[in-house]
Amino acid sequence: EGDVEGGTYNFVTREEFEEMIEKNEFYEYDIHHNNYYGVPRKLLNEKIEQGKVIIKDVDVNGTQNLVNLLGQDTKIVTIFLRVPKEELERRLKERIEKPSPEEITLRLNRFDYEESKIGIYDYVLKNNDLEKTVQIIMSIIENELKLEFEEAHKRLKKAHKRLKKANKRLAEANKRLEEAQKRLEEANKKVQEANKRANESD
Repeated sequence: EGDVEGGTYNFVTREEFEEMIEKNEFYEYDIHHNNYYGVPRKLLNEKIEQGKVIIKDVDVNGTQNLVNLLGQDTKIVTIFLRVPKEELERRLKERIEKPSPEEITLRLNRFDYEESKIGIYDYVLKNNDLEKTVQIIMSIIENELKLEFEEAHKRLKKAHKRLKKANKRLAEANKRLEEAQKRLEEANKKVQEANKRANESD
């Protein structure tokens, strides 16, 4: 329910966050309900290099930024968890670490804006049942990994086919080179014989 340091989030002071912004240490960041949120470059790069499946809770602006920045080189699957406004308000009020009335108002005022960004997402889920939502998300991840594996296998087969063609062309080129060398040797031999006859006639 509550956010845990090193788990859901890594917490830093506002001053530390702004210093990280100045050093360009975030892929994306935003002020969300009067708090800074961002995706650190170093942490995300380490996970990507390790081949990890990374699940990030990012707002709609951050999602778009990440897709724009990393989408060309990294597989990104976006999922929008949709909940009715009335249900969202109820959940906010029933949280263990209950937000202030001002924070709840800020969150609800952003609702329509976030809904307007649904079109940028690959999947939209009704987040009515936590357990069911988690199961669906896990199924999406498994299916996407399967698709990625199949695509990688197809690319590997195509690369192997291109390599075979390249090897065949290389073998043909080597054969032509050997034939050319043989003709050159024969031509040199004829030149030597001609020179020998010319010397004998002298």
